[in-house]
Amino acid sequence: MTTQAPQTAGIIELAASIQERGGLLQPFILHGKDPNGHDIQFIFEGMTMRQHYAGLAMQGLLAADAMLSIEDLAIRAFEMADAMLGAQK
Repeated sequence: MTTQAPQTAGIIELAASIQERGGLLQPFILHGKDPNGHDIQFIFEGMTMRQHYAGLAMQGLLAADAMLSIEDLAIRAFEMADAMLGAQK
């Protein structure tokens, strides 16, 4: 996805805000101009397959009423994601 951003200095703050919030799910390119009028673009790569798989695994664990703490739930979800990635090889 590509979008045209306003030509203001605010593009830098917008890009920083997106990164601080963990990025975006899908790849995204933000075009604009810096305060000196030079063309700039920020490329947000989106989430990794590992993060996506962990999110799916977490949904399954929650749906199954897994009695885990939040920390253990996250750890288990990433363990499952790692196993899915390993199975692809």
